[in-house]
Amino acid sequence: MSFLEYYEAWCADGSERFDRKWEPALLISGSGLWLGRLAGRWVVGRRNGYPSEVSGHPISLLVLLERDWSVAQLEIADLELSSPGMEPISLFETVRLALSPDVSAHWTSKAIDWLQQGFPREGLRPDLERVVDDRRLSQRTRHGAERLLRTF
Repeated sequence: MSFLEYYEAWCADGSERFDRKWEPALLISGSGLWLGRLAGRWVVGRRNGYPSEVSGHPISLLVLLERDWSVAQLEIADLELSSPGMEPISLFETVRLALSPDVSAHWTSKAIDWLQQGFPREGLRPDLERVVDDRRLSQRTRHGAERLLRTF
């Protein structure tokens, strides 16, 4: 059996990861990354590619931080309304990841912007305290975190 035959048989056996019948629903980046649905779950991928599950992978939604919070909130709410029976899309872990030292300073700055625009802050106090003390981050980002902490 050739690799191609093996691969086609493996896909035919029902591997959801390689099921091309996923439904892209919201373009989330200028590079062609889509948020969509597959078998009742939220996935992220390129239109003609193989999507990855969103649940448990907060990094998959980091690109949403490029939008204003109000825009992302409306887009996600609209997508959830058009997808009855599916779990809500949680962005909390994505924002928490963006506040961690595990990602670039760019994403931390974007997360601070979202928090200043009204993203819920509950449970993020320790993350904001760490941002205030992180010297690799810009002064603007650290001071933004400090202002958010003052209003907790």
